[in-house]
Amino acid sequence: MNHRTPPEIKHSEVPQDYKLLAAYFDWWAESLDMVMPGHLWQRLKDAKAEAIERDDRRKSSIEFMFGGEAFQLLPTGAAGGKEFVLIGPDLRFEFGSPKRSFAVNWRATAAGLWEYGLEALHKRVFDILEREQFTINSNHWRKLSRVDFAFDIEAPSFTGEMIPEIARQVICPKESKTRGDFVARNCRLETLTIGSKKACQVQVYDKGLEITELSGKTWMIDIWMENGYAPEIPEDGEIKHRDVWRLEARMAGDWLKSRTGKDPEEFLDNMWSLIAEALYNRRITLPTNDSNRYRWPLHPLYSLAVEYCGNPGRFMPTGRRTTEKADVLQDMLLSNIAGTLRSLVVLRLRGALDEEKTFSTDEADKAIEEAMQRLLWDREHKTKIARALDRYAFVDEAI
Repeated sequence: MNHRTPPEIKHSEVPQDYKLLAAYFDWWAESLDMVMPGHLWQRLKDAKAEAIERDDRRKSSIEFMFGGEAFQLLPTGAAGGKEFVLIGPDLRFEFGSPKRSFAVNWRATAAGLWEYGLEALHKRVFDILEREQFTINSNHWRKLSRVDFAFDIEAPSFTGEMIPEIARQVICPKESKTRGDFVARNCRLETLTIGSKKACQVQVYDKGLEITELSGKTWMIDIWMENGYAPEIPEDGEIKHRDVWRLEARMAGDWLKSRTGKDPEEFLDNMWSLIAEALYNRRITLPTNDSNRYRWPLHPLYSLAVEYCGNPGRFMPTGRRTTEKADVLQDMLLSNIAGTLRSLVVLRLRGALDEEKTFSTDEADKAIEEAMQRLLWDREHKTKIARALDRYAFVDEAI
């Protein structure tokens, strides 16, 4: 596998008042190619109708037991044609039509991830789906939709640097966008966002302020205190959690697809290099006299996070390559062809009254001939051959 080397960027010395308080996943979302049993769809449909009947404004959810756990069923759907939404304290599920592929979405909440960990939540999700008799619909049935990884850093000396001028220290790809969210009081930035959430985005924000004024996730403060955080208690007793900054890498869309094929396991196998790459390519730097801004060293906030990642010496290649055994791949591809051919023949003969006529080898031969003609007439035939050769360049090599 042709890994890419990170840019040659120096790290900055981390000030003594910097302290890493926590580092973990803050968002994990997958799409699953699974089929929901018909009786469950009807249960969801009936419960949703009852929720609407109770409150025609569609503002109130209703309790729904799913896989042995209690969830709240929303009276509304979600984007992407998702008809049903179940929300729990640790997990969220969204369901689209069983006729569509990848119609099941699930997401771990931040609270669930920090309390139980990703591995435990994975197990819970698949146990729930198994209890409800979901069935897997394809060989590659899991897609990673989005993953966020957060570093919470106590950094009093950084607080004074979060002013609009810090945007001049940002280095990122040309297609990315930098946005500084300004706050009127003291002309200080509370949030600096680099990049697009649809692909790869890094955000630095005042986590203490966000907890106090917005999210109310005070359980996060308990995690910080377990790792040495000791907030000052003023005379009036009202604690304000200052100087704790979150550095968060958010990875999704084509950025994930080009590096991991959206394979959750491949992401986990290479997570530290992927997180480090996101930070390197959307970074805050420390200015020097060097006229080339791209050679400016990493800001200490970033240096601390990248060091936590192990300072990877290589990045994932862009463009997925397969490293499985050739005979395994051939068997898998033949099975895919056979299944697709069977479905096509049945679809064409579905009007036949005689059950034996719903499949015909003559119709199968005709479909194979049509497929070969379409393959050879494809204007991008040679280009697609080249892509396939590159994809299978490392077949039979050890992973």
